[in-house]
Amino acid sequence: MLCFAANTALDTLVISAGAVAQRNGNAAKAILLQNGTLWDDSQSTTHAIVVPKGKSGTWQLTNTYYTNYTNKLTGEGTITIVPRNSVNRVRISGDWSKFQGTVKHTNTKIWLPFDCTSGMPHGTLDIAAGCGVTNVAKAMTIGAVTGSGSLNQPVSNFQNQTAVSGNNTWNIGNSDGHDFIFAGSFADAGGANKTLFNKVGSCKMSFSGTGSFSGACRVNAGELCLNSSKSDIMLGTSTLTVANGATLSGRGTLGNSSTTIAAGATIRSGITEENASGNLKFGGKNVTVNGNAQSYISSKTSYSKFTDIGTLKLLGTLTLRGVEGLALSQGDEIKLFDAKTIALGADLVLNLCSPNAAEGLTWDTSRLSEGVLVVAGPSPDGVININSDDLDKAEVCTLSGVRLSQRPTHTGIYVVNGQKKLLK
Repeated sequence: MLCFAANTALDTLVISAGAVAQRNGNAAKAILLQNGTLWDDSQSTTHAIVVPKGKSGTWQLTNTYYTNYTNKLTGEGTITIVPRNSVNRVRISGDWSKFQGTVKHTNTKIWLPFDCTSGMPHGTLDIAAGCGVTNVAKAMTIGAVTGSGSLNQPVSNFQNQTAVSGNNTWNIGNSDGHDFIFAGSFADAGGANKTLFNKVGSCKMSFSGTGSFSGACRVNAGELCLNSSKSDIMLGTSTLTVANGATLSGRGTLGNSSTTIAAGATIRSGITEENASGNLKFGGKNVTVNGNAQSYISSKTSYSKFTDIGTLKLLGTLTLRGVEGLALSQGDEIKLFDAKTIALGADLVLNLCSPNAAEGLTWDTSRLSEGVLVVAGPSPDGVININSDDLDKAEVCTLSGVRLSQRPTHTGIYVVNGQKKLLK
């Protein structure tokens, strides 16, 4: 191990192997970490740290002092940061806004004291199993989170261990074209200090972990795809909102006090557009869909669904996509929604695939208020071309009496000017 005292004259110290310990200030103005370990036992170092693409190294933080690490972190490599102070009187508050690599946290004994106001919007935070990350009641943006550790509520001030009042808001996601998978958890102790989770950025975040937190959850942009067969709740116990342009998809159990899908947003059961085994469960709570509720069907017994709902308000669009050559039989029943009460909006739009195009079968939607679609035969009152200009001037309703504000785009039986017609 090579030990360095403070050196204000050295521009860059390159660590390519082994270990360097600095104990009395900055060993250089910048440290290029290409490999090896930097033992940083000096108090309040300010040198920059650069981790080049394809390189990796370890940064051991102090074990004895209160230290505020204000170091600027850049590069595209991987750095493992090891906090060692048992009372957590260490904090990281440097500018990491330009870092595009991966920060690994592997010390299960101490939560990573992440206090960067700028966050890490282009980087990845990899949290090992049994490890936790916290901050001091701030909104923190992180480009991607991987691993199976936890993002947590604020506990105490890193400087003096006094109590902190407020919430940790974790804004997770990016618009850099970087999709990712997180198998960890969002957690808090259920007290006044809460954990809040916002999915941000245009990327797809796949989440297979748990969410035992009491703050609100929002899907603000991109896609949040749940993928769990367990009964553990995934997105907390407060409100869940999916914003215009965003998508909540997958399979899993939700325990939110209410779920709201905004106009222009999508909730899709199934981890992909063509997945027929999805099941989003809502723990008996209410769901309001102002946007698009989407399912996929491949057979009479294989289709994605929404279950365990209190009151479902289906106000926007219902989309049902199907496998090519879908061949259901007349009388088949498909229960897409399991809810105590279902309220259908007056302008509900139905985009339903054909249950059996070869035989000209259509959907009877008269039991949609029960969550059920029934396969029906061709309309007894005649057939109208679905592209006919006459539909622009006609009054078109579903069989349950819901008037459509625009012409149908999928074949089916509709009431056209008071008569049942097959549109195909």
